[in-house]
Amino acid sequence: MEKKEELKKNIINVHQRLGTDTCITAEEMDTQRLNTITYDYLCRLEEAKNWIGEITVLPESFEEFEEEMRKGVFLAEVAKHYSPVSVGSIFIDNTLQYRHTDNINFFLKSLKDIGLPKYFYFEVIDLYEKKNFPKVVYCIHALAHYLRDKGMTGGIVSAAGKVFKSEDIERMDSELLNVKMPRFDNIQKDIASHKDSDEEEDLEVVKNKIRTELLEEENLIIENIQRDEEQSKNINLSFNDKICLKFKSFLYAKAFDDIYYHTNVSVYDIRKFMFIFFRKSQEMVKEKSIDDFHTKINDKLKEIYRKEVYLEDIESRIRLMIKNKLDLYKITYKKSVDENFNLKPIQSLLQYLQTNPDVLSNLLFKVEDKENFISTVILPLFNNVYGKKEEFLFIKLVMEVHLQYRLSNIENVDMSLQTFNDVSYRMMVNYFRISKEGEYFKQALFSIVKNLENVEIECNPTEIYKQLFNTVKSLDEALENKRVMELYQTRLSVLRGVLKSIFDFIQNNVNNIPFILRYYLKETGTEFFLKDFIYPFILAGDVFDSRFKISSAVRNKAYKLINLISWFISKFSAENDINVISEDMTVYLPIYDFLKETCNKYCNTLELITKVQSLEYYFQLESLDELVRVQKSMIYLPVRVVNGIISVVFENQDLFTSDLLADLESISEDENVILTFSFLNSDWVNQVDGRELAVDNYIKKTKKNLLVLIKICKGRNVLELILGNTTEEERMLYEQEVQMLNVPSENYIEFDNIEDLKDGLREDLKFLEEKGIVSKSNLYSEILGLLAQDIISLRFFSLERSRELKLNELTYNNLLTKEDYLDAKIIEYDDYIDSYCSRMAIKKVRYDSNSLIVKLSKESIYGSYCFTATELLKRKVLDQMFEIPDLRDVYFIITSDKPLMFGLEVYINDLLISSPYNFRFEDVLALKKFKNNSFAIPDICSFNTENFIQLLNEKYLISN
Repeated sequence: MEKKEELKKNIINVHQRLGTDTCITAEEMDTQRLNTITYDYLCRLEEAKNWIGEITVLPESFEEFEEEMRKGVFLAEVAKHYSPVSVGSIFIDNTLQYRHTDNINFFLKSLKDIGLPKYFYFEVIDLYEKKNFPKVVYCIHALAHYLRDKGMTGGIVSAAGKVFKSEDIERMDSELLNVKMPRFDNIQKDIASHKDSDEEEDLEVVKNKIRTELLEEENLIIENIQRDEEQSKNINLSFNDKICLKFKSFLYAKAFDDIYYHTNVSVYDIRKFMFIFFRKSQEMVKEKSIDDFHTKINDKLKEIYRKEVYLEDIESRIRLMIKNKLDLYKITYKKSVDENFNLKPIQSLLQYLQTNPDVLSNLLFKVEDKENFISTVILPLFNNVYGKKEEFLFIKLVMEVHLQYRLSNIENVDMSLQTFNDVSYRMMVNYFRISKEGEYFKQALFSIVKNLENVEIECNPTEIYKQLFNTVKSLDEALENKRVMELYQTRLSVLRGVLKSIFDFIQNNVNNIPFILRYYLKETGTEFFLKDFIYPFILAGDVFDSRFKISSAVRNKAYKLINLISWFISKFSAENDINVISEDMTVYLPIYDFLKETCNKYCNTLELITKVQSLEYYFQLESLDELVRVQKSMIYLPVRVVNGIISVVFENQDLFTSDLLADLESISEDENVILTFSFLNSDWVNQVDGRELAVDNYIKKTKKNLLVLIKICKGRNVLELILGNTTEEERMLYEQEVQMLNVPSENYIEFDNIEDLKDGLREDLKFLEEKGIVSKSNLYSEILGLLAQDIISLRFFSLERSRELKLNELTYNNLLTKEDYLDAKIIEYDDYIDSYCSRMAIKKVRYDSNSLIVKLSKESIYGSYCFTATELLKRKVLDQMFEIPDLRDVYFIITSDKPLMFGLEVYINDLLISSPYNFRFEDVLALKKFKNNSFAIPDICSFNTENFIQLLNEKYLISN
């Protein structure tokens, strides 16, 4: 009875809550409830629409808004506002296309980048196909709350009480029938709770990933052991067995921790990871494959180089003969650069400057306009530093310039002034501004600055009051105004967001800073990193790229921003007293903690920037020479720049050898002509100290031999391993190791027995101790540290080695393709030059029956001619005879059995006094091109080049 009364009471309460005392049917109640849900959702939709509308222009109606939202353009523009680096090129088209999903993905990526909990994410299909549009609205609400809490945007403005059109309500009723509505009222709590769970989940994922990577192979071994034991015994593992396996895992983890953190690396730790270094290890298989490819690539490059040189020779021969034909027929033609001009001396000079940083640095210091010389000469000389070889050569030059500058300014104790005036610093600034990485920084920072058009960052209450009321008030008086106080707090929040965007971008893109710049900053300091590498892109991005347009108002805001950054970075990094500040900076005291946190973040970022390997490790010098010569090194310089270089070189002749300057001369041509120079040889790598490479190779050999000893012998340290007595068991194991490893392709072990191996290691370690690399007093533990580094490299650079393997395979295949192309081109050129010579030469026997030609049987297919020395002297073909005073009985016979291939013999009467001198017609033409006015037959005579060519033209080439 009581239950019935309670039920009746509840029904009455329901009626009252619905606003009526009349009885309502269940169907009517469902309709009323749906209307309530619909109205609530329309309010939420209106709130999300208004929030997005503060950033971009939206259509008025809900239906149009939802349809346009499906394209993702609005969301991508919103994402670009708070996380510009997350957004690529926004796809815009009036017709809905699948490519619009890229825009949606940009937005979802931005949510991940700023750390919004994954709980609020929607699927692409929820928006693109409108499968669940309320979930999208829910995500936008969560994002607005999240950004408001971070001080990056304003929050959601309530739309409760707004009256909506009946058609909107009716349409929404039908769309929401089978959709589960999210709870908008709990968004703030959900953000807090799911943020913690996300962080725990991400932390667990990272831990698991690291653990998986570190112990992948070790766990595989343990699993194999476990499976083998289970299969052999066909029973479950006992508790003791599980404990043993757990303990083994612990030992592997501890050994790797010792290796990774370099804490007392022991022989035991290295022994645990021995499998990495030997043939069955997956990483060593990769290493061997890479080494094999390096060998094959190097051999193929040498072959290709030989063929390219041959092709260049053929091309040169063809040009010479065509030029001779034009001269023969008195044909003139216009050319941009005189073909007779010899560019090789200039090319040799440029290559010499490239590969001799001491000379180029001395030249740089002698130039007055160093900035112009850097941008117009040095950077183009290194092909704007676009290749790994050019990177290596450029950083070697930069460090040489830095060294010379420091030596010349050693008395200057102000290091900041030294850095600012250091020419090498200007070189790195110019390089970064034209690099592809600098272009990325330029565009991203410009996007942040561009957003300043839509916000105000002037936080001085006095200035705010003046803008509002056109009256000047003191700081305290201005803050008493409620409107000023609201704007003051809002602008501080906006300023926080802008600063966070800039410093988050720098921190997240450390790896996008070029290695050679990071290395330079490591060696010279990071004091001016913001001033010279970041501020210019913030303040004057339009100076570096004409596509960027910055208004004077935005530039003024950027200037205020830079002043603020410089102030708080200098204050907090130097740990100055925050109370000692100028009056105009007191307005930023409310965000004091944020500024200090930002400064600390920036300092940590600088540490990451300078945390780089050595040049030798990064460039892998042993393989760099093989890999960078797949294509020629090309340099493009205007004629006026080349002439400028030549002029500077002649002004400083003392820096160069006479051979290098002998044939060097300026070019008299149009200054707009661009000259191309190509470098094929690999002498550049010879500048690396050969002694250093020899020591590196010695260390590698020592490590390989020590690994074998660690694998076979017992000992707690290296000294015990090399001095300990050898057991019979160890001798047998060594013999087995020799048989297994000394395959024809590897030749891994060089010693026949283990005693010789120990003797060799003692000698190697003694040599390395003399070089200061290891120490006997430390039990040679340094060599274990080097092995530990190898283990880390093999473990953590596995992906990079896989990529390198694919790259080498691709490179080798490309080289094969290139070789096929060159082979076909050689055949084509050979056929062409043979055909050309055949067309030009006169195939007709010419000789006198009474001459020496008949007597000596010197007839030839393309004609044989006999000349007396007196006749050739008279025609000025013969310059002089050596040690032959009487010329009356001296004769010269020229023969030709192949087109434009000649033989020359010298006789006294009918006695041959020299070996036949064979030559090609184009060889003589080349002498003329390079201005050799005469050529000689050794110990016999010399000829005038020009007149000798004229003689051959008359006798052997078509002349009519």
